[in-house]
Amino acid sequence: KDFGHIKAMVGVSSTEVIVGDVQGHLARFDTTNMRTKGHFKGFAGGIRSLDLHPTQPLLVGGGLDRVVRVYNLQTRKLVSQLYVKQKLTSVKFCPKIDDQIVTAPKNKRVRMS
Repeated sequence: KDFGHIKAMVGVSSTEVIVGDVQGHLARFDTTNMRTKGHFKGFAGGIRSLDLHPTQPLLVGGGLDRVVRVYNLQTRKLVSQLYVKQKLTSVKFCPKIDDQIVTAPKNKRVRMS
């Protein structure tokens, strides 16, 4: 797949990144040869934010389709999802508070799930 304008990126290692674009494409890239290592499926709109869990192989993402998604990094399978009613601008893992996820829609209150 061709990627559009990239809106979110997170580094997995010194040679790998995960990127999300305005069309909802989410993929893992090897930066040494710029090849795709796999796609994560499920987003229906632009991806605005990505974060990695600090100790577990998990990726969280959120965006314009109003769904927070958690993926297993090794299998790229969807582990969990939550509809939050508002377009998201930021999602973050909060591992010190029972592995909760913090979400923040534009100009609204922060929510923990």
